[in-house]
Amino acid sequence: MELVKINKIKSFCIKNLKTIYLILSIAFLLPSIIYWAKYKTIKEYEVNYVFSSIENRWKDMLIYLIIFILWCFAYYLILKYSRKLFKDKKTLFRYIIIISIIFIIALPFTSSDIFYYIGVGRIDGGYGQNPYIESIYSFCTNTENTENTEILKSDTALQKGLENDWAKETVVYGAVWSFITKIVGFLSFGNIDIAVLILKLFCVIAHLLNVYLIYKLASEKKIFALIYGINPFILIEGIANAHNDVFVLTFCLFSIYFCIKKKNIFISVLFLALATSIKYFTILLLPLVIIYYYRKQKLKTRIIACLKYGILFLIFVFILYLPYFYDIEIFKNMLVQQSKISKSLYLYLYLYAINENVVEKTYKILFLVFAGFYIAYCFYLLFKKKISFRKEIRKIFYFFIAFIFLIITNFQTWYIMWLFMLIIWQKAENVRLIIYMANISQISIWIYFLKGNYYFYGIIYVLTFVFLIVLRNLILKYLEGKTLSIKKERGTI
Repeated sequence: MELVKINKIKSFCIKNLKTIYLILSIAFLLPSIIYWAKYKTIKEYEVNYVFSSIENRWKDMLIYLIIFILWCFAYYLILKYSRKLFKDKKTLFRYIIIISIIFIIALPFTSSDIFYYIGVGRIDGGYGQNPYIESIYSFCTNTENTENTEILKSDTALQKGLENDWAKETVVYGAVWSFITKIVGFLSFGNIDIAVLILKLFCVIAHLLNVYLIYKLASEKKIFALIYGINPFILIEGIANAHNDVFVLTFCLFSIYFCIKKKNIFISVLFLALATSIKYFTILLLPLVIIYYYRKQKLKTRIIACLKYGILFLIFVFILYLPYFYDIEIFKNMLVQQSKISKSLYLYLYLYAINENVVEKTYKILFLVFAGFYIAYCFYLLFKKKISFRKEIRKIFYFFIAFIFLIITNFQTWYIMWLFMLIIWQKAENVRLIIYMANISQISIWIYFLKGNYYFYGIIYVLTFVFLIVLRNLILKYLEGKTLSIKKERGTI
């Protein structure tokens, strides 16, 4: 009888998994809903890793972890029983669209980058300033222009941008992102609530495009659309925090789609230039895209194609920068973040190394090693006679991993989002690894809920992240060992 009851409960839970996941999503959004109901505006909102209105940091952290872990558990179960839950693509996309749209109301509680984006967009789209020359801070504090004081009083979008830690920096992203934020800045008319709504809507559109492109690239396998589309990490970083990485994924996926599915290398390279003109790391995909397209051609044709489309790529990038171009220094702005140190190997060296130059030396060595391996890989690809996109993108995956964790000195949680563009072609263990890494990265921020957003705590973040990844792998090995021993006992292997 007890077994029958358990099976009935299990059957009920599986049937209602979509509802359970939706309820947990709303539970995660509840603090945001309460905030909006109480204050009606985000103008006075402060981003400081505070999840709920409870002042006790321990309780706030525990509430966040409990809801997030339950939410992730429901997500894993939906993936497991996806065939039963989503009989057709209409049901699948309708569900993903609903989940995505409700996250527009989510407060950016772990990152204030959205306000920097909006502030930069405001000085560009609202006041016609070149964000690669003028920072939010320099524009707002320009004593020569007496109108600026009056502007700040009424422009809540600019006010929030000025509060951001990056306010003194000229824009640190590529020209395409500046253009997107310019549109947001122009359409907001200086109202922070309108600006946030517009940018979140753009993020939802980009997110849904990513879902569709992943679905099409995966030969319409619903599981991959779900893996990305309702992943808690993606919903938080891509929509709630509105990080521009969601747009990088869109352009990269379009590039791959036009290369593989539409056989149009010109459009493919154009989209990759658009992605690189937000964040430069996407240039890593360029050799693969070109060489794969010409994989059946002779070596001489491949070399000419690499030169031709490599130059075309650079022309595209330069054209995209033209509206903001003043001199060659503009391209160095994208490297500003490399001068920062956060949540990485370099933070440990920075805090504890005896020699002050050890960080710079370590970075140079690792960068040269990375560059050497990548250049060698490009030549290997060029001379290889038979190229499988699936096999080569798996190799690119490891370059992405190395770049994220060894080359970037200012690692941020949302960079793991980059790996999702490669998920379709990975082996099952790497697909699971990407999913676990993404959600473990959100669990690892517990220290900031407890202690506040001080850079020193990045060490504890990294230790937590590494510990949980190792623990996860040990548990999997243990379970695999137990399964094998049971099968041996039963004589099934």
